[in-house]
Amino acid sequence: MIAQHNNDLGRTNILKHKINLIHPFLIMAKLKSFDPGMQKKMKQKIQDLLRRNIIKSSNSPYSASISIVEKKDRTIQICSVPISLNAATIDDGQSLPNIRELMDVIAGVKLYSSLDLISEF
Repeated sequence: MIAQHNNDLGRTNILKHKINLIHPFLIMAKLKSFDPGMQKKMKQKIQDLLRRNIIKSSNSPYSASISIVEKKDRTIQICSVPISLNAATIDDGQSLPNIRELMDVIAGVKLYSSLDLISEF
């Protein structure tokens, strides 16, 4: 699915994602400090994401740092920066399909299912 805008997000409960780690040690990023104006924007953005069920509260002992990107329209995008977690993750060996190959598969097709696409790869 390709999202046309921020409110156009799909959901699935078909698969549960699990991250396997090389070692059992906790990975906790240090908190960054932000100025009060940015903190207010971040709080509003997080409340909006929670309200829309795009994110949910977590009590996980693991954490990743965040980066804030301010867009041209002055809204912000909160980005996760899981560098430490990525370094400790066991690769699952399944990469995303090449976008050009994927476009070749669906070129000229009027109807298709995700199963059709998976079987091609």
